[in-house]
Amino acid sequence: MLRFKKWFDDLPPQATVQIALQKLWGERYRAVAHYLKLLQTEKTPSVETVHQLRVWARRTAAVVDLFGPPQPVRPWMTLRKQLKKIRRIAGETRDYDVLWEQLRQSKEVDEDFKSTWKRRRRAARKRLSEAARTKKVLKDGPQLLQESAREIRALPDRSRKLPFRNLARQHLKLTVRNWLKQSGTDLTKPDEMHQFRIEGKRLRYALENVASVLPLDHVKQLYAKLNTLHTLLGEICDTRAAIERYELLREEVSSSLRKTLAGILRQERRRLKSQQRKFLKHWNAAARKAWAAEFKKLLA
Repeated sequence: MLRFKKWFDDLPPQATVQIALQKLWGERYRAVAHYLKLLQTEKTPSVETVHQLRVWARRTAAVVDLFGPPQPVRPWMTLRKQLKKIRRIAGETRDYDVLWEQLRQSKEVDEDFKSTWKRRRRAARKRLSEAARTKKVLKDGPQLLQESAREIRALPDRSRKLPFRNLARQHLKLTVRNWLKQSGTDLTKPDEMHQFRIEGKRLRYALENVASVLPLDHVKQLYAKLNTLHTLLGEICDTRAAIERYELLREEVSSSLRKTLAGILRQERRRLKSQQRKFLKHWNAAARKAWAAEFKKLLA
């Protein structure tokens, strides 16, 4: 399987914004195009293809965050919308994959319920396979993304002659500020915690993209710590997604399976409370202050 480079750490110090944009876009585009083509050729979309397509679509959207103008401009907006559609179409299948992995390993769930879930997962994969053949954003995705990129390159933009180093540091400062601001909201509320997770993803991808202009060891140290935090948040969000899927399923299954489903829901709600307590114990005012100090040191 092809491997794509997530760290953008080999740019010369004197590189301009134009050079950085060309190199970073090229790397991210190749990854998204590769997984879109795999989606076309696979009879049934593999777990890895679906997952990697969504991951690299997010990484490519981070290029828009980094290089796009503050005020919306059509080619940049079009590119962002294309990438968002790709993620969303593949999102249902990814949810079923994550939940199936939990159910498959569970000894508390009977085989009838597992069979029901497997059928629903197969149906989601079939819908994604059909979308890969019929939905333009997937079927013609590589060409559409390249068309948007060509329009972006044609835009007059004097800032592309400036040093990339300046843009990279400014972008990271803004991303850190947004992340810390969201971290100060009421994270016991699902929407606020979900948004905090999103801001954390943006921060991780920003670190990948600006690694060439900052001390790499320090960047990777912070990145590893962010991954630990992201894992805790991911567990909470995955459990919430599971509860939502199971609640939707409750009205559709036979009465014999509803009892099983009720037990699963009770178990998942207990799991969610435990995960939330674990995260909130880890993330407190002292932790937030320490993170702010770490990023201040990185950007000094």
